[in-house]
Parts: sequence; C-alpha cells; structure tokens
Amino acid sequence: MTREIPATLRDSLTARLDHLEPAKEVAQVAAVIGSEFSFELLQTAGSIDEPKLQSALDKLVDAELIYARGIAPEATYQFKRALIQDAAYEGLLKTRRRELHLRVAQTIAEHLPSVAEEHPELIARHWTEAGEKERRLAAWKKKLRKPPLSAAHSRKPRKPIGRRSLSSEPFQREVNATRRNWN
Repeated sequence: MTREIPATLRDSLTARLDHLEPAKEVAQVAAVIGSEFSFELLQTAGSIDEPKLQSALDKLVDAELIYARGIAPEATYQFKRALIQDAAYEGLLKTRRRELHLRVAQTIAEHLPSVAEEHPELIARHWTEAGEKERRLAAWKKKLRKPPLSAAHSRKPRKPIGRRSLSSEPFQREVNATRRNWN
C-alpha cells in the first residue's frame, strides 16, 4: 500500500502529524480507509464521537493535509498528497493496522452494503490487510463474477497493454474463462 518515502520527508510529515494530536489518530484511521474517505465511514470504523471527529478533521484541513468536500456528516475528504497518507499509515503499528482494516471491512459490510456490492475489490483489500483469508477470497470471487463495464459505460478509453488491448477478444476470453473457473 505504501510507497518508499525518503527519510527526511517522512520525518517532516510525521512531525507535522505529531503536532496535531489527537487529529493524528484520525489521520491514521483515514489512511487505512484510503486516499478518499467519508465522514460516516471514518466515524463508524474509528469509533470516534462526532464532535471530536469534526474537530480533528478541521485541524487536518487547516493544516492543509486533507481536502474537504461538503458538510459533515455528508462530507467526504481526500488526502492532499499520497505521501501524507503514507506517512500516517506507516505511523501505525502492524497490529493496529490489521485491527483497523478489520473494522473498516466490517463497517463497509454492515453499514455500507451498496459499497461492498459495487466495489468488492475495496472490501477485499481490507479483508486481505486484516488477515481474513476466507472473506478476502469471497470478495475477490464476487469481483470476478461482476460483469465488466461495457465500453460505452467506461469512464476512460481502453488503452493497449503491451500488444493487447483490454477490449481485445482473446483477452476477454481469458477473463471469462477465469470467471467460469471461480464459479
């Protein structure tokens, strides 16, 4: 998940986060969720009461570490830079990361079932990082069973990968065969 951060930059970002206690904890939970996160998911997965969470998010916005869109509790947030997210994520102990990934996956499964249905790869990543092998496999199988978007509905034009395009007939046959094998 994380990129290699040069030590001096990592130290600088970590120092910025350390000066923002208790907002640092919120940034770390958000980093586990991903580069973009909702107020609702952060509050539920992080078990943070609304006033404390809002105060912490305001500090992170004021420190220009995250962007905010909308007004809580309908607000969504995004890390200003991937390196900020990485520094917050790396500041967590591995056991705490695993616990947070488990809570995020459980929160998505229980409170946001439409997200789990539409983006099974998202919940699969959290199950994977939580060490939940059976749940991870179930989510990836669901992703493979999901029909691919048609070219008319995709947001970006398909680009060739090597000599084949993602929309090429042989590639589609391979994808379909893989799906059948998973059933």
